[in-house]
Amino acid sequence: MSVAKNLVSRTTEKTFTGKYFAMYQYKDRGGLKKPCDDFFLMVKEFENVVRKQVNHTQIHAKSFLKTELKDNIMDSFMVKHYSAILIESEAD
Repeated sequence: MSVAKNLVSRTTEKTFTGKYFAMYQYKDRGGLKKPCDDFFLMVKEFENVVRKQVNHTQIHAKSFLKTELKDNIMDSFMVKHYSAILIESEAD
């Protein structure tokens, strides 16, 4: 659970996810946590890798094989970069 602390934004400065502040306020009923920029960017990189791998014109059952998608996502340089920031910062 301590790793989850790194995923939440604790800064009050204007950040990359600041443009979504109105949506956070709209959805928040008291316990919603705003993700930090690095977590948001890592999820966006997941999406980019999946979009590059899946052929959108010929989608079939094998397009979304979990092991292939997982391997490609985890091999992405930027995913490694953001996960190192988010997970290794907990070791400090």
